[in-house]
Amino acid sequence: MNSSRPTVARLWQLRLLCTAVEEEATVVQEKPKGIYQKLTALNATGGTVSETLNEHIAERKLIGKFQLLSIIRQLRKYRQYGHALEVMEWMENREAKFSSPDYALRLDLISKVNGLAAAEMYFNSLPALMKTKGWAVLKAFNCSAIAKTLAKPLYYTMPQFSRLPREMNLNRPTVTRFWQLRLIYTTVEEKPQRIYQKLAALRATGGTVSGTLNEHTAEGKWVSKSQLLRIVRELRKYRQYDHALEVMEWMENRNIKFLSPDYALHLDLISKVNGLSAAEKYFNSLPAFMKSQGTYGSLLNSFCKEANENKALTLFKEMEELGFTCHTLPYNNIMSLYLRINKPEKIPGLVEEMKQRKISLDSFTYNIWMQSYARQNDIEGVEKVYHEMTENDAALSDWTTYTNLAVHYFKAGLAEKSESVLKKAESVIDPKNREAYHYLITLYSNLSNLKEVHRVWDSLKSVFRVTTNISYLVMLGSLHRLKDLVGMERVFKEWESKCLSYDFRLVKMVVSAYLEQDMIEEAEALFKQASVKASKPFLSGMDLFMVYFLRKGQMDRCLEFFEAAVKNETWIPQASVVDAFLMYLVGSGDVETANRLFNLMKDVSSLKPTAYNLLLRAYVAAGKTDPDLRRMLEEDEIEIDDELEMLLQKVCPR
Repeated sequence: MNSSRPTVARLWQLRLLCTAVEEEATVVQEKPKGIYQKLTALNATGGTVSETLNEHIAERKLIGKFQLLSIIRQLRKYRQYGHALEVMEWMENREAKFSSPDYALRLDLISKVNGLAAAEMYFNSLPALMKTKGWAVLKAFNCSAIAKTLAKPLYYTMPQFSRLPREMNLNRPTVTRFWQLRLIYTTVEEKPQRIYQKLAALRATGGTVSGTLNEHTAEGKWVSKSQLLRIVRELRKYRQYDHALEVMEWMENRNIKFLSPDYALHLDLISKVNGLSAAEKYFNSLPAFMKSQGTYGSLLNSFCKEANENKALTLFKEMEELGFTCHTLPYNNIMSLYLRINKPEKIPGLVEEMKQRKISLDSFTYNIWMQSYARQNDIEGVEKVYHEMTENDAALSDWTTYTNLAVHYFKAGLAEKSESVLKKAESVIDPKNREAYHYLITLYSNLSNLKEVHRVWDSLKSVFRVTTNISYLVMLGSLHRLKDLVGMERVFKEWESKCLSYDFRLVKMVVSAYLEQDMIEEAEALFKQASVKASKPFLSGMDLFMVYFLRKGQMDRCLEFFEAAVKNETWIPQASVVDAFLMYLVGSGDVETANRLFNLMKDVSSLKPTAYNLLLRAYVAAGKTDPDLRRMLEEDEIEIDDELEMLLQKVCPR
């Protein structure tokens, strides 16, 4: 051995290599969980953050400040704010040195876990140096609502601000920091509502679109064409068509240059707000070069939505001559028209025409084609289209295809096939698509499958952090359909405990269910409770009680709710209420009740036409006359249409 040094060296190299391999294998087999994994698992495993970190240190495992801060940010990212804050407190207890960004991070966590008051107290306890250095703490604190009252004094007491005039030309970093601070302060104290939010809120706040936009620009705030068009599309998305149109008119009045897609958008809004004739007039006023595929398509869409077959087909023919029908959209519009006017048998011919012209069928085309066969009670035709669709392009079969197919099967009485297709729909929906869950809940309720309704409902709540009022409304409607009153009460109580805005539509659903079961005490108790919680009259609930008591023959109780509703001048009776009164008065000829109703309604201008209609019908049913009624109608300037004239001839014969 001593005589052969290379041999000895190689032996030790081999020994070292084998040991390393053995140790590495041991590490692979026995490697403990990382500290981050241990901390994130605490909700499931129990224990505390400090115990876990102390145990880690006791095992002589090093953990640096940088690693701890990285863990904190990861915990915060996944909303484990409590554990993230405990890690920072553990660091502070071990006298870890914090910088300004670290203080800002801790302040943010305190605000999330312990509330704004605790965050304010922590901020006030910080040394002055840490409130200014790098501005990080100030930025974090300015995120809180109560910072508005504190930002201004902080802004004016900053040391840099007092030195600004003499250093403006000499100290560029100071100028930069001044503008950073000014931006922070403006964000908290002076930042105006975004222009879209102001416009979207006009229904509640009053004012006009032009006034709001003029005020915005008068303050020296620039708003670009692209921003305005985004606002228009958002307003249209939420059915604020009139305000969207006013934005476009404001743009036009300021000579903002429109392109062909802008004209198409403008035309669509004119149709929705002012009607077809106005849209047609606008289209005809456009210069020839702006009568493009887009503007023609917009006008065609308007004709089809208003079910104007003659104008739609004439325009479609004109578009054909111009070469504007070489794609799917015009055909889809005409197919939709045929469904609206109940001519589904014409749709397969259009599909054949598309195939002959080599125009690709999209998902909408296939769905409307299937619907055309469903309208004709031809379920085999529906299945034939579905199979063709999946064979040609399986990617076209999205969740809407499957839910539509499920509806067709359900209406054909094929419940098992319908449920099978719904399972396919579930397999392809985007987990973040709330609307898809709503469809599934509704369709399972149509199939009377309460178990699946609850399963999909639980899935929805597990996916979305917030369950919206609309989701609760869909669920309550489905349980109502299934007559599951106990389930409705449970879901309603859950909503009440979490709701951010009190929605009468949900209350109305439960009140309606109570009344259907003649649970009048429960219905009235909930009605009163809702009025108190919302701090305003529950008018749509009053409608329910009127109809209920009218059908039960309890006229005094009916009129009690009627009188309460009339006192609120914004109330307009729903069609169901008017129909119920008409049925009662025509059937009974109760002129006395008709006069009581008339006297309650006559002083509210919006209710006068309805009041006269009910009164005249009661007189006709009773075979009574009153020559003064025509004069009263004329004095109140009520427009006398053919229906009213016919009633007047019977009640006030000349």
